[in-house]
Amino acid sequence: MAAPLISPSQASALPWGETPLPKNYPDRPNPFKTIGIPDPWRVLEDYGSKVTKRFVAEQNALTAPRLQQHPSRARLETAVSRSQAYRKISCPQLQADGYYYWLHWGEEGERGVMVRSRNVAEDFGKAPGSSHHKLTARPQLVFDPAQEGQHTSLYDHSFSPCGTRWCAVLQDGGSDWQRLHTIDMSSGQPESIGQDVEHSKFTFGATFLSEDEFLYKRALQTDCPSRPGEGVPAKPDGDFGLFYHHLGNEARADSVILGISGRIVGKPVLCQSLMNTNDRARRRQWLFVDWYANTNPETESFLIELPSEKKGHLKAASLATIVETGKRWLSRGFLGLTTYIGSSDTCHIFLSTCDGHTKGRIVSVDFDALDATALDSQIPYHELIPSTEDTLQSANLVGSHAGSQVLVLVYLQHASSVLAFHDARTGTRLADLPGNLIPACADISQISSRADADDFYIAIQSLTAPPQVLIGKMDQEQHITLATLADQTSFADDYVHVQLPEEALVCTKHFYKSFDGIQIPLFLCHRTDLDLQTYRHPTLLHAYGGFAQPLLPFYDPLFVTWMLECRGIVSLACIRGGGEYGKAWHEAARGPGRRPTSYKDLLYAAKFLQEELSVTTPALTASYGSSNGGTLVATTMNSSPELFGAVLCDVGVHDISRFHLFTMGRLWKGEYGDPDVPADLELMLEWSPLHTVPKQGTVRQPAVLITTADHDVRVIAGHSLKLLAELQSNRRLGGEDGLALGRIYTNTGHESGAKSRHQIMEEAVDRLVFLVSSLPGPLPAAATASAVKGCVIC
Repeated sequence: MAAPLISPSQASALPWGETPLPKNYPDRPNPFKTIGIPDPWRVLEDYGSKVTKRFVAEQNALTAPRLQQHPSRARLETAVSRSQAYRKISCPQLQADGYYYWLHWGEEGERGVMVRSRNVAEDFGKAPGSSHHKLTARPQLVFDPAQEGQHTSLYDHSFSPCGTRWCAVLQDGGSDWQRLHTIDMSSGQPESIGQDVEHSKFTFGATFLSEDEFLYKRALQTDCPSRPGEGVPAKPDGDFGLFYHHLGNEARADSVILGISGRIVGKPVLCQSLMNTNDRARRRQWLFVDWYANTNPETESFLIELPSEKKGHLKAASLATIVETGKRWLSRGFLGLTTYIGSSDTCHIFLSTCDGHTKGRIVSVDFDALDATALDSQIPYHELIPSTEDTLQSANLVGSHAGSQVLVLVYLQHASSVLAFHDARTGTRLADLPGNLIPACADISQISSRADADDFYIAIQSLTAPPQVLIGKMDQEQHITLATLADQTSFADDYVHVQLPEEALVCTKHFYKSFDGIQIPLFLCHRTDLDLQTYRHPTLLHAYGGFAQPLLPFYDPLFVTWMLECRGIVSLACIRGGGEYGKAWHEAARGPGRRPTSYKDLLYAAKFLQEELSVTTPALTASYGSSNGGTLVATTMNSSPELFGAVLCDVGVHDISRFHLFTMGRLWKGEYGDPDVPADLELMLEWSPLHTVPKQGTVRQPAVLITTADHDVRVIAGHSLKLLAELQSNRRLGGEDGLALGRIYTNTGHESGAKSRHQIMEEAVDRLVFLVSSLPGPLPAAATASAVKGCVIC
């Protein structure tokens, strides 16, 4: 066996101490008249209160030194830093003046930057201004978020139709509140235009109508804090609407184009016909608009035709009138999701899960049929590619100078991505790609293409290797080739890359039976040289199971370090509630009565690892979940503590009786249930983490690390703080129960994508230190967990 990460003598000296019980703050009256709900930690919902600030300071003072002074922390920091040291690059997007892509190079810089390249084959992966073998080719720096602020990150972006304007969606301090920053690219030197537009949220880029005007999503009421430092409001967000902005004008003069109470407007898409002409005045254009009722993947969507470009800029008032009166409906009744893919010279193409085709199909709308449809009526469409047994995740349109077009489809096949290519006009399936550039257990996380270009780009990632970008090309006969874009693993000296030993990690896919006999996919990943026959190993079980979001294999420095340095196992359970198998998979665990299905699926995953695969034991098993996954691991920790030795619970929703009262929580009623409905609430309290904590002394509790962030305005920190207080007040001291510790991070929020390199490393190392201090080491196959209580991981 390898040398132990921590020796037993070191473990006995670790300064873990005893957790002081927090003060039990006075109860507050609760608004529920039908069901009495104790709520002793209500004050912790207000992050700005003196009581909360003191509680947060006490928790960080308790936890941070114990994690930071661990004797193996420096070794783990080095290992995590090494696993982070790779070029993180998005798929290039072709514009008139070159290719644009997001780049974060190795150990340099805290966040990525936006660059432009005129020769992507030569420049890809190089830092701005660098050279390679004395070549002068280099990408140009377009935008560095660090120039806007130390804690500013790029959330999304969009281009104007001709590519002369670029709009960046920025986040500050990890907050979900966003601002739009527009840059003029026409001179070749990026130059900011006007003031930033604020009070946006979940804005996936601006929708440019021309080079000087765009639509964007913004709060209709602007009295909520929208910048870090202004506090996390202890109240729900208001409604959001679609606004019109003309570059150079102040945002306060922007007009509401569409605002409907109780509806969440998506990002509109400008749809343009591809005419065999250079006369842009003859090009027809439409606006695709959709809205949601909640977070379910179900929308209502419509098309409106915009005036031709020769008529000049639209006036906000006239645009609002067109949106109000010019609708032709694609879908109504929230019966599925309709996503615009692209347009040819004769039709629009969409991905649709409506009309019972819940796993997705491709449909088209002919311009003639669209013209013949009366206003406020349903548009007829044609099925181009029927649904299959696999879940259709995404579709992209690739064009050609020869006039042919191909659809690049990504399907989920038992929680792994697979590609398919079809003729965009006939729907005919084209030949599959030869070779194995896309691993069997991998996720296609991004595709970039244009309807008038022959090349496209694919980003893939897996549990065992850092992400990479592939380039695809289509010839005149619609033959597709796929290759790695440049050499992303052996650049010049300024390039740092993860150097994993050849075939150091192995990933396999398994299927296990849950409580009701349903087969659940599960990924198992570990070092190739790990002895699974002789020993049982520390195992990190990760899952999500909610909001129709599939859990697919992904590269994570935490996972890689756990496997390579700590010789642990990583397992991903693709439980119900997610979107791995379409709507039915989501519906099986949606709502107050069916929600426990996902929790049981996770428990059966743990039993499968412990009893059938026999790679671990309950004492060696740690569960890890974030956001809805945090709710998952907290609930299962409460219901079945005997299955886990440790729990990592990140930014979870824990007070299920009050989630709808804060920020965007009201939108989750479709997922969890409605606490204002007594019948729903009664079921929800049976699995709400805050309300199902075992009372002191009833059963031995696993160690748990609860993490949250000061700028999380999606799931407010109060959820984690209240659960932490309740757990600590019910834990026995002296080692009878595992420790319940809390870590509250600063200048960061809910999503990992907004975190800096240092923040990602700090959180990963904290979790690794907690795991190696809470779990025993590998056990002989015949040993029991009780025989090695108190040992440390090897």
